[in-house]
Amino acid sequence: MTAYCILFKQYMKIQEKIDVAEDSYEFEGDDKTFKVWGDFPMEAQMLRTYTLPIFRKFQLEMRKITSYNVRLIADDTYEVSPIVGSVFGYGKRNYIVLVDLPQQLYKCECYKINRDSLLCCHAMKVMAYVGAVHIMPEHYILPRWCLPPPDVEMPQEQKHPKPEPTEKKLSRKDMRLLRYGNLTNYFAKLAVGAVASEKTNEVAEKHLRALEAELAEMKKATADALKKRKRQSKLLWTRLMIQVELLIMWKHQLEKNHLLLVAQTRCLKIHHYLLQRVGLLIKERRVAFI
Repeated sequence: MTAYCILFKQYMKIQEKIDVAEDSYEFEGDDKTFKVWGDFPMEAQMLRTYTLPIFRKFQLEMRKITSYNVRLIADDTYEVSPIVGSVFGYGKRNYIVLVDLPQQLYKCECYKINRDSLLCCHAMKVMAYVGAVHIMPEHYILPRWCLPPPDVEMPQEQKHPKPEPTEKKLSRKDMRLLRYGNLTNYFAKLAVGAVASEKTNEVAEKHLRALEAELAEMKKATADALKKRKRQSKLLWTRLMIQVELLIMWKHQLEKNHLLLVAQTRCLKIHHYLLQRVGLLIKERRVAFI
């Protein structure tokens, strides 16, 4: 059953490649190569003149002329009406087109000419009715929608060198996931050969038990080292706190000594002042006695 599933998956992959190749061929052949739809010389002129997106819109309008009938209702006035049902984008209504053949001017009630500067299907239907389908009037061709002339060189895009990808350092979580995936694949490959017989299974279990014991020892050693580091950090913290307390005591003692020194200095200044006053009094009494 497994072999059939693998064969079916391979078949689906091959079929998908074939479908992709056919789609790309159709895209290159149909979407990028345009041909004229009818026999109007005006369409071939627009294919050489318009850009590809504008020519698509022009060709869609030209195809819609087969959905309309046209009749002359007055001098230079034509009525365009749908043949059956409605026309996409225009509905079921009739449209009046005013024509000035000497000036090659067309005015339709849909106002697409004024809005988009493109001839609508109603105007082109009237042009086909009067036989004016050889050349598109120049005032209906906008320069911004035209291909550049052959003597004009298009500016080429400057190719900037791609920046070299910088090596990104993986995080600890990513490294663990990477190691987990590698070991899982490796153990899965070993398990395929280990389950071949009882002997290979015993050998695998033996090494797995040894691996488990070694990993347990490493885990225990890591835990012991962590506890040791915690004890050392706690001891260092205690010593640091004792030193801080001693520094605080020394600071208080220095402040007391400073206060005593200030008091002694003041007493000496007062004593010196009193001695000067006594000396002055003695001099004054001697002068008075003489």
